[in-house]
Amino acid sequence: MSVEMKLFWGDPHIHSTASWRCFEFGNEPDGYDGSPADCYRYARDEAEMDFAAVTDHDCGLAQTLSMKPQDWDAIRAAAVDYNDPGRFVAFLGFEWSSNGGHRHVISSHDEPPILPGSNFTTPAQLWAQLEEHDSQALVIPHHIARHGMPNQWEYHNPKFEPVVEICSIWGCYEFAGNPFECDPNWAPSDPRGFAREGLGRGLRFGLIGGGDVHDGRAGGHVLGWDIPDLKERWADNRQLKRNPLGCGITGVYATELTREALLEGIRARRTLAATGLKTGIKMDVDGLFIGTEAQATEQQYRRRVITVEAEADCPLRQIEIVRNGLTLTPYPCNGNSDRVQYVDERPLEEVVPEISADGEANSVYYYARVTREDFRMAWTSPVWLQFPT
Repeated sequence: MSVEMKLFWGDPHIHSTASWRCFEFGNEPDGYDGSPADCYRYARDEAEMDFAAVTDHDCGLAQTLSMKPQDWDAIRAAAVDYNDPGRFVAFLGFEWSSNGGHRHVISSHDEPPILPGSNFTTPAQLWAQLEEHDSQALVIPHHIARHGMPNQWEYHNPKFEPVVEICSIWGCYEFAGNPFECDPNWAPSDPRGFAREGLGRGLRFGLIGGGDVHDGRAGGHVLGWDIPDLKERWADNRQLKRNPLGCGITGVYATELTREALLEGIRARRTLAATGLKTGIKMDVDGLFIGTEAQATEQQYRRRVITVEAEADCPLRQIEIVRNGLTLTPYPCNGNSDRVQYVDERPLEEVVPEISADGEANSVYYYARVTREDFRMAWTSPVWLQFPT
């Protein structure tokens, strides 16, 4: 990175009492009433997040789930009140639901319209409305392989969807059959929706995490549970259909803690996804930082060096590098931080050539996956190298 970047953490997917079924489980934090202001305050003061977005449900496909006008007014007012550049950034958003999947929409300003999925029923209609009203908004697909509501990759819009939520309270959506894919306990997941399937289509998107909790606990907290007795909690958790690793959170490499800088970092895909707690990672491919897309050099056709650095507040278990859906040799870790290098000497034309972008160029992507001793996980966004067919 030529410009110095800082790593900021946040939860871009929070529900308040304005959302359907919120707070019915009796797990709301003590002293909080579930209002949008409470959600921002909890994210800032308890979860120690740098940024957050309250993204309550629109009416979706059932008018009974609609936010009331006063709810939207309260969310907007809370976002304005809690947005404090340099200390804490509050984004304004809502969750859009339709037959094309579920997405949360994060606005670039304080006066966006609400665009319910019952009125704008296809992603194309959503894109058109955003072009008119908030052309710099972010749209983030989530629980992408959820049964009955998977993300449909043919609708992917690279302008509005630079990132995809890979982990949340509902599970981890990296690839079908991963150990923390919770959806089979709810209903069979849709294998077409996982992140690896989208990347395998040649799509370019970064990876983030989101809470999607309905009890006001932003920032990775999960029902107040501890992780040491993971095996027993996992057995209980399978009955509750929740991710035992915690919710998802997002790391963004940005120049400063402002809405503008964070949005720029997310659009550039300089993002991390983590379950439960913060795990810092840096990865580059021959100096190309996460989120970068570049043409392969002549030397890179034959040899590429992938460097990963990771750090957490507990010991790390292992670092893995993923190339075009294949997990390369895992590296056992020592201590709370570690650094590894992998030299990939496989010629590019031999690396899963069926992955393509627009049918014009083959590509290879790399990303890192880090597992901590407490089993919590984190991922980087990919780096892509393109090469002519």
